[in-house]
Amino acid sequence: MLNDATTTTRSNRTGSRVASWSLSGALLLTSLAGAPPAFADGELPMAESILDGYVEATGGRDAYDSVRNRVSKGTVEMVAQGIKLDLT
Repeated sequence: MLNDATTTTRSNRTGSRVASWSLSGALLLTSLAGAPPAFADGELPMAESILDGYVEATGGRDAYDSVRNRVSKGTVEMVAQGIKLDLT
């Protein structure tokens, strides 16, 4: 008898999860269908202007040109082989 109650509870949870995801998906699609375009004139910005804006927002071209070296550190571990490496 305990197994029947457990089975029923599990199936009810699964059913409500599926219904919840279905409702969420339907609401998302409905909201996107009526969404205005991202740009009023319908044209997307050029990639160059996006990258130029990023460079300016992160310090400008002079800041990037002043970088002479870069150091990256990390660790690689292969558990099955028992190998762990520190990288610089």
